[in-house]
Amino acid sequence: MAAVLLGANVLLETYWPESLCAIGRAGLCAEAALNAYHEADFARYYRYSEKSCRGGFATGCSNLGVAYERGLTVQKDYARARTYYETACAKQSAIACRNLGNLYLWGYGTPRDRTLALRYLKQSCDADLGEGCNDLARALPHAAGGASEPARAEREALYVRACDLGSQFACANVANALAHLPNPTQAQIARAADLASKGCLNEHPFSCFVFGFLLEKGIGTSQNLAAARERYQFACDHESAKGCVALGSMFMEDTGGGLERAMPILERACKLEDPGACDVLALHTQRDTSLSESEREQKSAAYTTRAETLRRESPYTDN
Repeated sequence: MAAVLLGANVLLETYWPESLCAIGRAGLCAEAALNAYHEADFARYYRYSEKSCRGGFATGCSNLGVAYERGLTVQKDYARARTYYETACAKQSAIACRNLGNLYLWGYGTPRDRTLALRYLKQSCDADLGEGCNDLARALPHAAGGASEPARAEREALYVRACDLGSQFACANVANALAHLPNPTQAQIARAADLASKGCLNEHPFSCFVFGFLLEKGIGTSQNLAAARERYQFACDHESAKGCVALGSMFMEDTGGGLERAMPILERACKLEDPGACDVLALHTQRDTSLSESEREQKSAAYTTRAETLRRESPYTDN
């Protein structure tokens, strides 16, 4: 009889955590919340997360932070998100520490504080969260001496660690760094191609951008401009500003209407917060003879202002 009851409990915990959460098993409410999140039922996600957090579970508190940061069925409130992340991070939730670090990095709901941002991101990375290590690497340039060699070496080591921990974005960053080395070895080129191609097969947008670059330049693979354009198109279609910039640049090199096709793509990249795309749009708008002089000046100034604003507001130094 005991074995039967144990088996039934295991089945309930595995397949119906919502039922056990509803009768007070707070430890399973976070799992129920995750199921609700995947079903895009954010009202249930919030309800189960709240029960989990009240029961003292870090994951539930971290989930509530996500709900308030993103405005999932509740009013977006960065201050409340920070409070829940702080609670969860203190209970050793690596995801909460990462999210908290990014709030401080960007200054969402709190004055921007790079020291605190790096502390929480490091805590996340030290807990072996790959995305935490990736974000820490991304945040380092300002705090560790800009583009100095020690800072670059530390950043690249963090990307490698994050990739080894399963961060797809970090693997793409490793591939991108290897692809831009001045004199890469054959082993480095092969690793870049392997990481980028595998990431792109998994439909990771930034990986597809990097693989597109390798295909365009013939690095670690045969040069194939058509295939490069396809990878850039996929990346751009999936919100990668760099993919849009690369695709737009390829069209600009075409003759016979290339610029006309490139401009809306660069417009998309600018909206996706790539300041370089905004700069290009400003330059070409100044040369657009279909516009009046006042229109050219107004549109060009708007693009320039957006580029300057994006650079000023970004906590990173590689924009």
